[in-house]
Amino acid sequence: MLRTILPALALPLPALPILALLLGHAVPAAAGEEDAGGVLNPEELSVSYYLDLVRRLPEFSGLVCWAGYEMHKAGDFAHSRPLFELCARHGHAVSMTFLAQMYENGHGVPRDLAEAGRWQKRAAETGHAAAQYNYGLALLRGHGVPCDPAEGRAWITRAADQGDADASTLAAAGFRLADASCPPP
Repeated sequence: MLRTILPALALPLPALPILALLLGHAVPAAAGEEDAGGVLNPEELSVSYYLDLVRRLPEFSGLVCWAGYEMHKAGDFAHSRPLFELCARHGHAVSMTFLAQMYENGHGVPRDLAEAGRWQKRAAETGHAAAQYNYGLALLRGHGVPCDPAEGRAWITRAADQGDADASTLAAAGFRLADASCPPP
């Protein structure tokens, strides 16, 4: 087999013993196998690894939330959800917003607009400007929450006051949305 891949690798025939030696050492030990130095190939970068990391070292929750984001963006909703839930319990607004999106779109969970609205509200209550804007939009649209234009404008104004560009643009436009199901202000 090595003779057939050597031309593809452009290696001279005398390199065969060195390549064989390297390949022999490149085979990893089984995950969790222990030797005198400890556990070889511990479970890393898995959901259970990150969950355990935050339980042991809460100061690493930002890393866990980032890992959830990466999994979510890759479409791995089943694994991102427990990370977002853990981060949300630690008050991480962006994780709450991602949970809201998951429930709104049925990604990895049954579609549930009311649950999405609850997560949006919790995120907004942390003071995160983008979350305040999103919750304000939900209130203006009556999307997952009861329609409440006055409350929606108040949340969007809070976000604009913190410098959220989208919130500022919407406020300057008189809070008019093309897809609002609530009566205009």
